[in-house]
Amino acid sequence: MQAVIDAAAGRFRNWKGRVMNNRIKNSLRLAGSTSARKLSCALMVCTGLTPLYAIAQDAPAPAAATEEVEATQLQDIVVTAQRREQRLQDVPVAVTAFSGATLQASGIENVKDLAHVDPSLNFGQVVGVYLPFLRGIGNPAGGNLGNESSVPVYIDDMYYTRLSTAYLAINSIERVEVLKGPQGTLFGRNSSGGAIQMFTKDPGRDTEVSGSLGYANYDRLSGQLYVSAPIGDTLAWNLSVAGTDQRDGWGKSLSAGHDIFTEKFATIRSKLLWEPSDATRVKLTGFYAYTKGDIGMVNDRHSGTYASSANVVAPGYPNPPVRLPSLADVPGKNFYNTRNDLPQFNREEGYGATLRVDQELGFADLVSITGFRYSEGTIRLDADITGQSLLHGDLNHEDRQFSQEFQLKSKRGSSIEWILGTYLLIFIES
Repeated sequence: MQAVIDAAAGRFRNWKGRVMNNRIKNSLRLAGSTSARKLSCALMVCTGLTPLYAIAQDAPAPAAATEEVEATQLQDIVVTAQRREQRLQDVPVAVTAFSGATLQASGIENVKDLAHVDPSLNFGQVVGVYLPFLRGIGNPAGGNLGNESSVPVYIDDMYYTRLSTAYLAINSIERVEVLKGPQGTLFGRNSSGGAIQMFTKDPGRDTEVSGSLGYANYDRLSGQLYVSAPIGDTLAWNLSVAGTDQRDGWGKSLSAGHDIFTEKFATIRSKLLWEPSDATRVKLTGFYAYTKGDIGMVNDRHSGTYASSANVVAPGYPNPPVRLPSLADVPGKNFYNTRNDLPQFNREEGYGATLRVDQELGFADLVSITGFRYSEGTIRLDADITGQSLLHGDLNHEDRQFSQEFQLKSKRGSSIEWILGTYLLIFIES
């Protein structure tokens, strides 16, 4: 009897285990189905938020992926705002830097046009001389003989006391640095508003030839040529030529009929680089510039205004009062039209050279920069602005400058960075 009871109990336990196993399996299937439905819905929602082109992209090859990453990374911009080569992001100075490629892509042909890409910079012009202003700080009289701008301009490490159009032409430019705020500690005199540094290309070890020609309205022709080549193992040279000739003026003289606001210039710059060893670097730069442009005076006086030559004409000259009707009332008016009867212009021609020597001394680096510049020119003015021959004259000017700078600075990577320097400038103007 006991054996029968034990056998029945065993069958009951087996039946109960099968029932529980089936319930667990069904529960798992139900839970799995519910989770799968939730997961499918979540994936569908995520898929709807994901751009379709990302789904269709193929995984790039390892080499292509590496090139793509390198192309999208920001390249380090090296500047010399603190008189040593540093990455732009490591310089504790407000600096805006532009590479030559960036300037060309932006259509910048002259440094004065940098105001189009840097709103804090502006250039005024007085009889062919450009006056930089940074953050509204500058010298309005900087174009006059004997005055200099409070924002100095350096081209290839040389300070230019006078800036004509040709000196500022963008050709073979490596980079332009705009330093904002007072820079008197490292740049000395006349830098209360900031400083501008231009650097042209140095000769390379590879041969390079490039050029361009352009034609624009007002019958404007322009061209550029750049050549660079090595000479042996330690020497290299380059040559840069640029010029512009605008033959049609923006306006006309209503009294004489000639064009006004025309311009032409030419500039040549060449470098010779000698690197006898890793510790010595010698660079000689020579340059020439010529510019001539009309100076059109825009005179839109109100009708009924009278001008007298009493204050500008020597005794004995006719001195009648002159009635000046508004130019706005003249048929065929043009904003750039003028009454000047004398063709005005500013002509300037100059040349010079710089010599830079970099020498490693072991404990420090020594830099010597020697510069010389000479220019002469003529400013022809019709100062009476009446259309009559009352006050005409030529202003001839001539200037020379010589500069010598020495820098002794700590080695790159030193725990304490320091720099010592001295600067000499001799400037004669007449």
